[in-house]
Amino acid sequence: MFAIRAMWIALIVVPASWILIETLSKVFSLSGPESTAAAAWTQGIGSILAIIGAGIFPYWHQSRVESRKADRLRSIVLMLARNQQEHLRLLHSTLFNAQEDFGHKTISPYIENEWPMKWPAHTEALRAIPIADLDAGQVYMVNELKVGADYAWRICKDLENWNVLGDRERSVIVRLNHYWEMARLTVALLDKGREPISSAR
Repeated sequence: MFAIRAMWIALIVVPASWILIETLSKVFSLSGPESTAAAAWTQGIGSILAIIGAGIFPYWHQSRVESRKADRLRSIVLMLARNQQEHLRLLHSTLFNAQEDFGHKTISPYIENEWPMKWPAHTEALRAIPIADLDAGQVYMVNELKVGADYAWRICKDLENWNVLGDRERSVIVRLNHYWEMARLTVALLDKGREPISSAR
């Protein structure tokens, strides 16, 4: 990136300096009418502005590309956070209510509807997010989402042997609520002040 910027600076400064020097020397050595001097000035300034514009454009374009990329990543993380928030809510509600019906009307339908199979694809999508392209706060959010998703999937794989009144199972419900809160907070933070991505950008 530094080499590219240095190259653009060289392409801007050297020609601009040369044109400016040439233009000034012609203007001040002119013995013709003032209109000729004005034309030379106009041509020289126009050339310089064109070169400066050509030099600024790559920076402006790169800034736009990076802005669009950041917006897309933010939208992806937000979508996954919302998805995780809903699935954690469903899992937490299922296990919490299973204490009342011993899982007959909660855990069994949850398994039969194949809700647990949503987690592997979700965790894979989270791992596909390029961490290097996120800011520090977003990296923390994504890591928390990964931990919560991995935990939920591990619990889902053990639902067939779920003891609705076990002490371990009760602690699991508490932890699922924590990860649900983290997903909810992530959604709130990413959604706050979010600007829609225009198709024209």
